[in-house]
Amino acid sequence: MIDVQSQDLRFAGWLPAGVGLDDAIAALAALAVAASVLAMWQMLRPKNAFERRLEQVVERKESLRREALAARTRRQHRRPLGWMRAAVTGSICCAAGMPRKPASASPAPGSDRRMR
Repeated sequence: MIDVQSQDLRFAGWLPAGVGLDDAIAALAALAVAASVLAMWQMLRPKNAFERRLEQVVERKESLRREALAARTRRQHRRPLGWMRAAVTGSICCAAGMPRKPASASPAPGSDRRMR
């Protein structure tokens, strides 16, 4: 097995002949600048019509989804028993401006007969 020490590993030894350490650093810096310029150009370039329309469709879909979820949480579900209780107690009539029936009023005579 070869015994390699950390001091024996030098970056300059891995470079091709004729390329110095300064040249390698300058080439890597130029590559980083080119990648940055390319990334900024991609972000700042004008979008074509298809990309703009696709973005509008996705935004509209998200806004409709948010509205539907908001409407679902705002809506109160009332059971049929709740509606019947409200009608019997008169809270619906009073809300509509109709006079409330007195609680002691007796049913009209003959109102319990069924029509045949």
